[in-house]
Amino acid sequence: MQPEEPPAPPYYSIAEAAAEKGVCYRTAWRAVQQGKLQAIRAGRGVLIPRAAVAAWKPAYERAPHAYRRHRASSPPAESDQPAREGPLASALMASSPALDQLKRWLLVHFVANPFLRDSAAGIARAIGANLEQVALALDELTAMGQLHTSILPDGRIIYAYRR
Repeated sequence: MQPEEPPAPPYYSIAEAAAEKGVCYRTAWRAVQQGKLQAIRAGRGVLIPRAAVAAWKPAYERAPHAYRRHRASSPPAESDQPAREGPLASALMASSPALDQLKRWLLVHFVANPFLRDSAAGIARAIGANLEQVALALDELTAMGQLHTSILPDGRIIYAYRR
């Protein structure tokens, strides 16, 4: 004869509710504070009914605040500009409104994320923009004194906001 499993408790603690739903403690606590998760105050503790935990649908798709990027707006799309190649490309792109828009967006992005340090390739990959245009915009912002650069031992140039 197998021993009977004890019945599930009628109430969960915040930690147990978070573990049941696969979210962190702070997410469950925030849901209780915002009224999204019904809870009963018991002294200094909080008890959450099983039915409330079963009905609660936490927002899994939202990244924790520390991992979110603060973007003022999206960068200009590559398709907004005609393709340019050759030796005159940098001279033509230097005067293009799309490059000015990219420089403004990069500067706003660096101001919003003052501890951001990345290479031109990393920034281009993160925002989905053309590497050559991002590198040109970063170089112009560096020449204007808005950004400063560091060179890694492997030769990569790292850009950072000049505070």
